[in-house]
Amino acid sequence: MSIRRNRLFGDVRDVLVDLLDSKTSASPWNRWEIVSGYPNETVFEKFLKPFIFVNSPINKVPLKHQGSSAFNYTLEVAIGAWVNITNGWENELSIMTSELTSLFDNRYTCNTLTFDTETDTEYEDTTLIAMKMPVIDFQIGRLIPYPDDKQLRQDMSVIIKTNLLT
Repeated sequence: MSIRRNRLFGDVRDVLVDLLDSKTSASPWNRWEIVSGYPNETVFEKFLKPFIFVNSPINKVPLKHQGSSAFNYTLEVAIGAWVNITNGWENELSIMTSELTSLFDNRYTCNTLTFDTETDTEYEDTTLIAMKMPVIDFQIGRLIPYPDDKQLRQDMSVIIKTNLLT
């Protein structure tokens, strides 16, 4: 099994972080940092470059099939692109949002992109489909300006369907 039921939310977040991190070897992704979870003080203290954060998912719909040991979960994962006035501002945020949209809006590309990750074991050249967590929908959220006018954030939601055996 690739995603553990007793570690479902952390595994899903970590796999998505690894997927996004696998893209940071090429431009424009190499200009950004990938952060697991909502950014903490350390991220903001160094804020040297724009970053993308991946929150833990929220459980949208759990479903256990009658007479089966399979569980399906539809999970929503918040992903945010964050910039400040010194590292690209609105233009960089627009590029980040466009790249994330391009990745997650194309289900075939997103679900078949190969990357390395680790949950219960190490997986090399795996895909979201192989990890039993394909993206089924993507929604662009809203632009979130900050009162000091020095930071901008754009949030999105990735919807994932898991199929786990107990």
